[in-house]
Amino acid sequence: MKLITLNTHSLAEPDYERKLAAFAGLVNREQPDIIALQEVNQTMSGSAVQIMDDQAYVPCRGNETPVRQDNHALALSRLLKEAGCRYWWTWAPAKVGYEIYEEGLAVFSHSPIEDTHQ
Repeated sequence: MKLITLNTHSLAEPDYERKLAAFAGLVNREQPDIIALQEVNQTMSGSAVQIMDDQAYVPCRGNETPVRQDNHALALSRLLKEAGCRYWWTWAPAKVGYEIYEEGLAVFSHSPIEDTHQ
């Protein structure tokens, strides 16, 4: 089994888009079975999005916070899908960062995620 774990610091990271694209490229090349990400941000003021089934998102039971348009895991899932790299994923907030971000954890899996709970 191949695993990748990373503290993304995501939206607060300088040169964010380039680093996100580089990470998506690494994932596409390495094809890990599981990806575990920490400090996966979204802005608290961002608009909630309706995630379509084709994005392989599995809501985390017990989490009432919506996924917002700038969610780092959502952006990664879109880049991976564009590259033809299929992952199921989930996200759950853990804390507020810098008073503007909902920061949390995300898990991506090549195998379908059957259940979640926060």
